[in-house]
Amino acid sequence: MFHTLMAEAASGGGVNFDNPLILGPLAAFVFAIFVSEVVVPGKTYRREVDENARLRDLVEQVIPLAESMTATAQEMVTATSRVTDVMDRVVTTLADPRREG
Repeated sequence: MFHTLMAEAASGGGVNFDNPLILGPLAAFVFAIFVSEVVVPGKTYRREVDENARLRDLVEQVIPLAESMTATAQEMVTATSRVTDVMDRVVTTLADPRREG
C-alpha cells in the first residue's frame, strides 16, 4: 500500500502539491511551527522595548565614564612612573658616598 502511495506521489515527473501525500506533511510542518511559536503579549513586548531603551541610555552614560576612567588611569600611570624615577634618583643620590655636604 505504501509503495503504491509513493508511486502516485512521484508520478508525473515532478512534485504535485495537490497530492495529499505531499500536502499533508507540509501542512503538519506548518501547523507545528505555528503551535510551537511563542507569542508575546503586547504588554510584555512594550516592557521589553522600554527596558532596552533604558539599558541603551545607561550604556550611553557608561561609555564616556569608562573613557574618562581610562584617561585618568593613564595619567596615574604616568605620574607613578615619574614618582618612581624620582625616588630611584633619590635612593641613588643618598647611596652615593661622594655627595657633598
